[in-house]
Amino acid sequence: HMGMLLRFTGMLGVGLVALTVISTAPAQTQDAAWTAWLAREDRVLAVRPDGSASEYTLPPLSDGTKNIGGVILSTSGRYALYFDASATPWQYVVYDLTEQRTALTHPIETRIWEAALWQAGPQNFDPAETRVVFGYTEYNPDLPPDDSIGPWHLLMYDLQTGALLQRLDGDSPAVPLPCPTCTPAVRTFARDQIILAFTRLGMEDTITAFEWDLQTGMFARTPGYEALHLDVLPATGEGVYVRADERFTPPIALYAVTGAGERCFPIVNSLETDFRVDPRFVRGGTQVLFLRPLQSPVQADTAWEMVIVDRRGAQVLRQPLPAAFDPYSSPLAGTPDGFVYLPNRGDQLIHVAPTNGFAEQVIWNSRVGGSVSEGWRLLHVQSTMPTDALPEWTPVMEGECGIPFIFSSG
Repeated sequence: HMGMLLRFTGMLGVGLVALTVISTAPAQTQDAAWTAWLAREDRVLAVRPDGSASEYTLPPLSDGTKNIGGVILSTSGRYALYFDASATPWQYVVYDLTEQRTALTHPIETRIWEAALWQAGPQNFDPAETRVVFGYTEYNPDLPPDDSIGPWHLLMYDLQTGALLQRLDGDSPAVPLPCPTCTPAVRTFARDQIILAFTRLGMEDTITAFEWDLQTGMFARTPGYEALHLDVLPATGEGVYVRADERFTPPIALYAVTGAGERCFPIVNSLETDFRVDPRFVRGGTQVLFLRPLQSPVQADTAWEMVIVDRRGAQVLRQPLPAAFDPYSSPLAGTPDGFVYLPNRGDQLIHVAPTNGFAEQVIWNSRVGGSVSEGWRLLHVQSTMPTDALPEWTPVMEGECGIPFIFSSG
């Protein structure tokens, strides 16, 4: 999910800092302005602004291998959620890194669609990290295509006791939601409500979103969260995305959605491109970053630039992409003072503070002695920056919430 376009995953600047701290449980991070969480196979890494890092190890999969793909973490990094396809039957696993124990497992008796943790992330855990929600869609490749996709299922577990708290099944008459064969993804998880986005398999650009009231059990349509490449600010529930808007030339705009999801409006109406871009909140949610190709149609050697705007839509920065940044595969996440990204090799963490120009610093690299480990993934950034002083949005004009047209990626 962290990649700027569709896919996950040069030496720049100075200040290379080697791994300095090895720990067996997540360190307390409230004294740091932010902590970047990375993963590679069975290893999890917490990198702080001064370059110090703590490393943790997940237990092997059921077959003894360490190639754990698609792991996600809770916001604090305490819990890891991943899928074990080597188990019989397949299973979801939640591992407690603090207590170094398996918090729960959920066995799956049927084959499921490969995108087991599609668009999953810290938002799959509630803010207090007492509950976790995950889902999957049944799939049988031995059946004809029209019959191969089965119903979806969504599970909520208690992280302390491992007890199943709630379950939704797409084929149940008690669940009044359309598309029983869609794939559910969690957009936001508040104390009493969850916003779910449902994607029809094979048609990943078609999404319907609902708010699930955990107190009443009722569902309400939330069109503001129906963009595929929507970046949500966890503390406020606000989102940013790009969608078609025929009122502008070219007919594309950068949209914002309010935290309650009832208002959607353009904040930038001149992206100068008809290429789909995936915006990201940066600098503590006060700014939004997106990428822009400098030619159309986009070719393999097309040059790109990075654009940052504030919540009024005013341009803060516009400059060519760093040499180490791949627009298709370099994951990026905002920090209180800017953002961090991993180069295409996944062997460094680079911090950018776009205050006076474009200051880059390599704050962590994977080199230990003469050995370099590549393929690290940037999962998310944990930030302690308050959001009560965020500026108001300044819409270009009012807009509509609804399923946006998703532009081609090439």
